[in-house]
Amino acid sequence: MGNDTVGKSYGSHRILVDWAEGTVTWNTPGSTAGTHFVSTTTETVTVTATGSYNWNVTSDVADFVSGNATNYGWRVIWSSNTSGTNKRVDFGTKENITSDNRPVLSVTYTSSDTTAPAVVSDLALSSPSDSAITVSWTAPGDDGSTGTATSYDLRYSTSAITFGNFDSATTVTGEPTPSVAGTSESKVVSGLSAETTYYFALKTSDEVPNISDISNVPGLATTVAGSGGEESGEGGDVGESGGGGTPRRAVFSGQAYPESKIEILRRSMLGEIYVQSPEENFNIDAHGSFTFSYTGLIGDDYFFALRAKDKDGQSTGIVAFNAPLQGDLFEAKNILVSPTVSFNKSALSKNDVLKVHGYADPNYMIELLLDGSRREDVKADSSGYWSSDIDITYLSYGEHTVRVRQISPDGGTVSSFSPTRIFKILQLIIPETDLNGDGVVDIRDWSIFIFRWGSEDMSLRIKNDLNNDGEINVFDFSIFLQSIKI
Repeated sequence: MGNDTVGKSYGSHRILVDWAEGTVTWNTPGSTAGTHFVSTTTETVTVTATGSYNWNVTSDVADFVSGNATNYGWRVIWSSNTSGTNKRVDFGTKENITSDNRPVLSVTYTSSDTTAPAVVSDLALSSPSDSAITVSWTAPGDDGSTGTATSYDLRYSTSAITFGNFDSATTVTGEPTPSVAGTSESKVVSGLSAETTYYFALKTSDEVPNISDISNVPGLATTVAGSGGEESGEGGDVGESGGGGTPRRAVFSGQAYPESKIEILRRSMLGEIYVQSPEENFNIDAHGSFTFSYTGLIGDDYFFALRAKDKDGQSTGIVAFNAPLQGDLFEAKNILVSPTVSFNKSALSKNDVLKVHGYADPNYMIELLLDGSRREDVKADSSGYWSSDIDITYLSYGEHTVRVRQISPDGGTVSSFSPTRIFKILQLIIPETDLNGDGVVDIRDWSIFIFRWGSEDMSLRIKNDLNNDGEINVFDFSIFLQSIKI
């Protein structure tokens, strides 16, 4: 926004030296052409009256991206006075009380990202009441199973959902913003009718948007009106085999970690779909012990898959059981689930320290394998929490793996190993600028950065806060441009 009643030409000049917003003045960081700013204009615009004016600085931004120039911003100067000391016009600043009069940097780009997020294949249903069901899944990535997606589209229907009828299913509002790939996600869907089977499906979008294919489609029934809680039964399971005979029972007991939850998936041997039934979510006591009884099994033999989720929402590996229900009872005792494991950061530079942590049974020993070799043993505390700081300076660049298992204090009981977790050591000074997690800061990250920069969604824009000062501004822009490689 500028004004000049006479009409003068004003050029945008790329600044050549660093400066700080808190100390800049009309002649600081300097007013000498060729020393403090480029003497030739990127573009010249004639200002004739009060209004909005635009300077096209595409060539400068291209130089920033290619590394041919450093981004210190621009200076707008009367073209007949390139010393920068003669004031002929007023321009609005970001402090202008009228928002439309503030300067804006607009970037138009064409995305080269054509890879959609991976398909969610573990959508699961649990905890039904007479009006709500909990939906859970593992976050896919932005490009396949890498990075962080942009949004979820979760839908439900009282009939099975397919690719063809997905758009006509009821849309769920308030889905969580996607977390980094591999993170556990969940959403409680309320406003449902009692004693009704509901089917759920999910699609995931990135910033372009590229949209994933439809997820698996589980089904589950809400409970009887007024019960408010969970009850046993088949729950409207897709592909479940029935049968006659006397109802049978399966009992599972063992050790996990305090304040966690046990989930049990099951299917009949003749069925093709795993289903999660109401009773299959169970809070573990303060000592890490659990006992769970599943009743109402009729007819077929069953396959059960048990996993635990700690207080931070991290899931353990699966413990599987074939349950031939030849009698009235199947019982699995002394189950010891594997520990959970996560990192402080999954992408690090050589200067970082990798913190590996998770939960196990209180006072159990944790055996940690790094790249398949035994790294060290760590003891869980009385709450079940364990952690280890690993010096990564001696490791090579690229991907590395961590697995853990827990061992009872007497050494007599050993769990299976946890799922393999992967972290990367990047040849980057600022790993945070690798927005899609592929180990390189390039045009793909630039596309993500610019999309977030122009978004009106503050939860998305704040992901561009690369210097962690709580603001999205030219300093974050400069940090990113200094990291990018073309």
